[in-house]
Amino acid sequence: MLDPFCGPKTALLKAAVAGVPAIGVDTNLLVVLLSKVKAAPPREDLAPVAAEVGRAARDRIA
Repeated sequence: MLDPFCGPKTALLKAAVAGVPAIGVDTNLLVVLLSKVKAAPPREDLAPVAAEVGRAARDRIA
């Protein structure tokens, strides 16, 4: 799939989930970065860090 104006939309994400090879193009570099992050698989090595951030946030709110 080719998305010539990928933007931060979900077309690339939907393609990744479906296992469809996809290429997205955009002139806005921030949008390109957001699309890459959105379509990337989650990093399992960051799960403990995310849990700690959640605990710290909960403790600050309480």
